[in-house]
Amino acid sequence: MDVVGESSGSKQLNPDANPFRTKSPDERTLFMTFSSGSPVTRQEIYIHFTEAYGNYVESVYVHGNNEFGKIRFSTSYLPDSIMGDEEVVKISICNKSVWLKKFRSPFGNNSQTQPTQ
Repeated sequence: MDVVGESSGSKQLNPDANPFRTKSPDERTLFMTFSSGSPVTRQEIYIHFTEAYGNYVESVYVHGNNEFGKIRFSTSYLPDSIMGDEEVVKISICNKSVWLKKFRSPFGNNSQTQPTQ
């Protein structure tokens, strides 16, 4: 554990330490699809989730001419909290429909697995 101020008898967490993550990056990621003709930008997605849940957005990817994307959070509880018991959740970002589901890596459960060539 990174600790500062240990010699003074007080123990405080180091604010520069890497965040503790209990789940893999894939488990902290939601897959998004957008309505045809209503693309959502990275910035719109980032702003929406930051305003709704706080500063927990680690990264936003938008692919395929803004047809689908992924959002990865820095905390493991947000995807589960957003999805609840639902397989698919529909939300609105800037009056545009966005469908969310838990991300499933095409390479299996281990996010470190790379495709073989």
